[in-house]
Amino acid sequence: MKTFIRNTVLSFCLLFSLALPSLQAQTVFWSDDFEAAGSPSSGVRTPTLEDGGVSDPAGQDQNTYFGRSEDTGGNTMIINGNTLNYTDYTGESGAQFWAGENHDDIPTNDAVELSVVWTGIAITGLSNMKFAGLFGADDNNNFESDDQLYVEYRIDGGTWTQGLRIERISGASNDWAVDTDDDGDGESPALTEAMQELGFNITGSGNTLELRIRVAVSSPDEEWAVDNFRLIDCSSINANITFTETSGVANNDGITCAGATVTLNAGNFASYSWSPGGATDQIIMVNPNTTTTYSVTVTSAGGCTDTDSQQITVNPNPSVNIIVDESSAGMNDDGIICSGDPVNLSVGSFDSYSWSPGGSSMQMINVNPTSTTGYSVTVTNANGCEGTDSQSITVSAPSAQTLTTTDGGGPFCADGTARTMRMSDTNTGVNYQLKRDGINVGSPIAGTNNGVNFSPQQTLAGSYTVEATAASSGCKADMVGSVLLVDPAASVDAGPDDEVCRGGSVTLDGTFAGGGDIEWSSSDGGTFSPNDNTLDATFTPPANFSGTITLTLMTTGGSGPCPASEDEMELTVHPRPTVVITVEENSAGTDDDGIICEGASAVLNAGTFVSYSWSEGNATTQTISVSPALNDTYTVTVTDSNGCTNSDNQAITVRVSPEVEPIESITIPDGGTATFEIFASPAPLSIDWTVEVDNIDEANSEFDISGTSDEVEGMFTVESGRTFGEAVYTILVDKSGCTVSTTAVVRVFPPQEGVTVEDDPIFIPELLTPNGDGINDEWNILLSGDRLPEEYSVIVRDRTGCVVHEGTLADRFDASKCPNGVFYYIIIDEMKLVTYKGAFSIITTN
Repeated sequence: MKTFIRNTVLSFCLLFSLALPSLQAQTVFWSDDFEAAGSPSSGVRTPTLEDGGVSDPAGQDQNTYFGRSEDTGGNTMIINGNTLNYTDYTGESGAQFWAGENHDDIPTNDAVELSVVWTGIAITGLSNMKFAGLFGADDNNNFESDDQLYVEYRIDGGTWTQGLRIERISGASNDWAVDTDDDGDGESPALTEAMQELGFNITGSGNTLELRIRVAVSSPDEEWAVDNFRLIDCSSINANITFTETSGVANNDGITCAGATVTLNAGNFASYSWSPGGATDQIIMVNPNTTTTYSVTVTSAGGCTDTDSQQITVNPNPSVNIIVDESSAGMNDDGIICSGDPVNLSVGSFDSYSWSPGGSSMQMINVNPTSTTGYSVTVTNANGCEGTDSQSITVSAPSAQTLTTTDGGGPFCADGTARTMRMSDTNTGVNYQLKRDGINVGSPIAGTNNGVNFSPQQTLAGSYTVEATAASSGCKADMVGSVLLVDPAASVDAGPDDEVCRGGSVTLDGTFAGGGDIEWSSSDGGTFSPNDNTLDATFTPPANFSGTITLTLMTTGGSGPCPASEDEMELTVHPRPTVVITVEENSAGTDDDGIICEGASAVLNAGTFVSYSWSEGNATTQTISVSPALNDTYTVTVTDSNGCTNSDNQAITVRVSPEVEPIESITIPDGGTATFEIFASPAPLSIDWTVEVDNIDEANSEFDISGTSDEVEGMFTVESGRTFGEAVYTILVDKSGCTVSTTAVVRVFPPQEGVTVEDDPIFIPELLTPNGDGINDEWNILLSGDRLPEEYSVIVRDRTGCVVHEGTLADRFDASKCPNGVFYYIIIDEMKLVTYKGAFSIITTN
């Protein structure tokens, strides 16, 4: 029975050829050329006998003819020291190779499976590997169905994977060949004594790989040999499809239009296999109509393979249908028209259009062909794909005719005499219609190939023409030739009277009927534009003219038999209103002179008119109030009752107000002197002062001014000497009528024996007389220096201890609401934590 076990469920990738090219960029990382006993390039080679090495009666082991072999020349070789007759092998590598025959188990005569195992092959970091080796067999022998040779591998002690399988070819030859479809039969071509290289890809990765061959033959005539086993690192093989296409919105983006050409390039390798299509070239050109994924398997010169794929996305081309819109020559929209009639050609909505002939880029075109013409359009949609349609427009036209002059011909003025209109020649199949001023007159007359008279005779003025219509197509044509013109008597109308403002112009509204030309004239000069022969000319009166002009419209020569005619119209020219802006203001010196101080306002008055339009804020009133921050000019346009307008301007000058620095309050003893320094700018300035509370002798005040062109310094001196209290002085600084003010406060302490202002910074009155005479009406507590009333708290109680006032010195104490008597106070200096206690009296006298 067979002891050779097939592995029919594992798939394998088999690569073989009669003569593979030499390896190129790939690296051979392991080999065994059998030149040294048991010494591959790495790892260990171990030949085995799966049945235990049973010997035959003659003393020969089953592996007597299974081992490293040496070709001795002729038809013999030595295997394990035994000479073997065989057909001479060619193409082996070196002097040694592995061979065998007659693996019989003598007791049973069954084929015995022998093997060679290679272990310890390091593959760390490798994942794309290939096995290659030389294989040969006697092609004159009869291999049997249970004679096989397998090459297998496994990684890190896993399951053995079949890579190469050699079986007998079923049929008359019974030679050995590779079984490519795992059906138990070898496929052509057969192995011969000329060794050929076979190989397969190794899938997976790990650290250690084992390799083995298993072989079984049962006859001395079934000879085989292998040599030069190698493992190849194929990691440098990298399939990469590049593509070129110029279809769609962008080039080379992998998105094309249906049927467009795409060039796919797999790179430089030894061989190629494309799908779909099965092409074997490096570069292929495809024209997909639907989205398609293309893949290629490339094989290097060393037999390594790799696969890449590329999807080409295909957008459909737009469907285009030209729509014909015409109502000519019988049936509408059938593409048959009369010569020169309009035809609309349109397509659906797309991103762009290109029509031929003409090159229009519109969705719809209007054409007027005079001969049969073919039109085509190429449209582009949002995907950049194109579609094309074409449409022929057939043109049919009647034969041209000549309209002859009737009844002597020539123009004449309508006089009631009937005139006969006649065609001197006509064609059969054509109907003729007389028209007056484009309106049908009478019924059409069928052509007779002879002249015809139109009926009835005509008496009305107008321009007579004839329209010919082809009976077969309905196409029409105006007949050319001598046409009878019947002129009505000339008449003109200069139009209604009109009016205009001085400097303006008017468009004339005259009308004219009948023969001849027209001409305008003026009673008082002026100009007609573009000229005086234009019916609706623009007339401009003479400059500075006011009053009434008579304009006359008349016919001139060329009116034929009809007499001339004229008409007049009156044009009234109104003067423009006189407008003068007046100014009302009382700032900066002289009133109403248009000069104001900063922040002041002025009222501008345009006078009495119908309407107003100011440049300031689009105001529409007669007067406006303005307060400019800088010099400004205001414009008003007024309209009078005749609709005439005029304008005036008014400048407002803004003077800069002076600047004065604030003056701090000063506290002095009675009889002392307070001196204030005043700084104001810009010069020249004038400075004055007033006193608001006259507790201090005003006659003792002095005011001196000195300064430069940019700044004025004033020295203001006040001497006390009559009473004590507080006086407020207002300092007035004027520049060109613009005045600002500041205040100076003088606090006067009464004489206190042995006490100076510096010693006692607070003066507390002891008597209040709130009778409204302005003297001692309020409890005015004076503070010296820069002390502030908010820095002192105060409580006032009556003689019963009730609080009648509480707060700070900044809060007013209304003594008028208190009865006469003695009141007690406590004042606390919150900054220095000093307390003042005492009493004061309130006496009210009337």
